[in-house]
Parts: sequence; structure tokens; C-alpha cells
Amino acid sequence: MKRFIDRVTVYAANTKTKKGKEFAEYIKRFFRCALVDEPACNELYRSIRNTVDNLNKKYPLSIPYKIDSFSRYSFRIYIDNGNVNSNTIALIDTVPVLDVLDDHHPYFEEGGQDE
Repeated sequence: MKRFIDRVTVYAANTKTKKGKEFAEYIKRFFRCALVDEPACNELYRSIRNTVDNLNKKYPLSIPYKIDSFSRYSFRIYIDNGNVNSNTIALIDTVPVLDVLDDHHPYFEEGGQDE
């Protein structure tokens, strides 16, 4: 099933560090992208996880980022500071694409052609 990334939220308080800025630049590029099939959804999750792991290695003195999946299509990236109030860094939400419109779609009425 096709999906659409309709929300990428990056919390500004977490972009004050080099690690936070780097992650924000990376994650924002997915905003309003389409995921054409299930393998693309899996690849998105894998890519985010790899980026989080690489940033944690690149900045070993900072508190590690973690990725959490609310469902197969919704992710939270956060700093686990050891208590209930972990700091969320970013959220990504996708929605299913219900239909794709083109000029031959049956939803369009006939007779609306240019004269």
C-alpha cells in the first residue's frame, strides 16, 4: 500500500547541538514524500535507525538518541534520559494514500474539456 509522509516534526530545543542540527537536516527531507510500497516503508525505518546509530557513534559524549515505533508507520526519535519524561526530538507520521488522481480518473466529470 502506498503511504504519504504527512508530518515530520522536529523540536527546535533539540537542534541547538551539532548532533541535533545534523539530524534535523536529515529528517526534514522526508516531509511530504510518498512511500510507494511496503519495502519503501521498511527502508525508511532502516535508514532512520542507521542515521540514529551513526550519529550516536559520531557524538559519543552526548546522550544517545533512540528510535521508537508507535506503529509500523509512525516513529518517534527521542533522548532517553532515564526517566518517564524522555525528550522527544522528532516525530514522523505517515498516512495511507487512498487514491491517485490523473486526468482520466472516474471522479472527474466528463464534458469539462477546453473549448
